[in-house]
Amino acid sequence: MSKLVTTSLTAFALFSNFSAGPCRAQEAPILSPEQVLPSLAGNPQDPSPSGVEKRQLSADLTLIASAKSLREFRPGAVGELYQALKNIVKEGKSQIPDLEWIQINGSPAGRVYATLLLSRIENTTAAEALKSLKPDDDTNVEVFTGGSKCHYTLTEIIIDQSSKSPVIRLLP
Repeated sequence: MSKLVTTSLTAFALFSNFSAGPCRAQEAPILSPEQVLPSLAGNPQDPSPSGVEKRQLSADLTLIASAKSLREFRPGAVGELYQALKNIVKEGKSQIPDLEWIQINGSPAGRVYATLLLSRIENTTAAEALKSLKPDDDTNVEVFTGGSKCHYTLTEIIIDQSSKSPVIRLLP
């Protein structure tokens, strides 16, 4: 312990000897939120990048489009996300245009959900539907499974969901 203290004090002494003048803390100017985040100054509630088409989505579709993580579906599961997934599947083909929009403009997790929902509604295999997502995407997505949290790349999720027996069940 004393060697660590001696080394630290020696380093401090050397630094003090080599400094050109007295050290003074400078006060940084305080910036307003508009100066720090100019892109959000107009509408702080609208995080969508400029150039992205605005779209009115139902509450269920908005929840899917903005999903921050994927959650493994288990029988008897409850919560807003699970209910939204069930509602969208129940509403069926009327949801296709919005799900296609989410595939392009949604969060990474939202794009996965939208693609899997489209495959369910259009009665195609998940492997066929997942071809629309970029297959070599290294974007990490948080996945909650069996009480634990993991991070997978979109590529890994596509591989899992495209298999005949996916490890992670994402839809009801």
